[in-house]
Amino acid sequence: MKSIISSAAYAASQTLASRSLAVKRSHLSEVIAALLGYRTFAALLIEEADPQLTYHLDDAEILVLNEPLAITRCQELKIPADVVNECLNAFGVQVRIPLFNGVADFFGNHLHDDIAQAMYDSDEANGAMAESNAFYQDSPDLEEPETSGELWMAMSEWWISVVGTLTGEYDPDGDRMFNGNEIAVSGKMTFAKAGRAGLIHVDTECGGGVDDSWRQKDRDDEAAFYASQQG
Repeated sequence: MKSIISSAAYAASQTLASRSLAVKRSHLSEVIAALLGYRTFAALLIEEADPQLTYHLDDAEILVLNEPLAITRCQELKIPADVVNECLNAFGVQVRIPLFNGVADFFGNHLHDDIAQAMYDSDEANGAMAESNAFYQDSPDLEEPETSGELWMAMSEWWISVVGTLTGEYDPDGDRMFNGNEIAVSGKMTFAKAGRAGLIHVDTECGGGVDDSWRQKDRDDEAAFYASQQG
C-alpha cells in the first residue's frame, strides 16, 4: 500500500502543480492516509507492518474512505481542503478495488441492493410469502441501517444491519382471502477489517416473518364500532 500511496501522492502533486498549487508530496501522503482512516501516515505504516493483524489494507475487497478526517488533516497541515478531492481521485486510479466515500455511500450505492435481494431470497421471507395470499414482486423497503460502531475505529470486525418491509398485493379480480400483505425482514452483513478502511465480506444473515399487526387493528376497529353502536 505504501507504493500505491506514493504513486497517488505524486499524481496528485502533478495535477495540483498544473493549477499553480504547490503541495509537498509528504503532505499529500498524509491526506491519503487520513482518507484511509489514519491520523498520520506513520500510523498507517506501523499498522501495515504489524504481523499480529490477520489482514492489512492490501487484502481488502472494498475500501470505505474517511473524507472528514482528510479535511481535518488538511487543516492541521495548513493546506487547502480541496486537495482532498485530488488525492481521492489520484488514489482511485491506483487501486483496483471498489472505493466508497463514507458509510452512507457504501450502503446506498453498494450494500442496499445486495442486502435487499438477500432478504427477499431468504428461506424465512419465502416461507412467510408462502403463508400469505398476497403476491410479492418488489424488493423490501429498507429503513436506515445500524452498525457495530465507527468503521475506521473497528480493529478486527465490523457489521451493518437493517430492517425492512416486504409489501404484497392482491389481484382485485381474484378470490384470495386477505390474510396480511406485509412481511418484516431483517439483514446483517459482517465484514473482517483489513486496515482502518478495508473490508472483507464474511457473512450475511437474514430473517423474516409475517406482520400480523393488521389483525389487532381490525379488532380495534370492530371494538370501536360496537362501542359506538351501544353508545
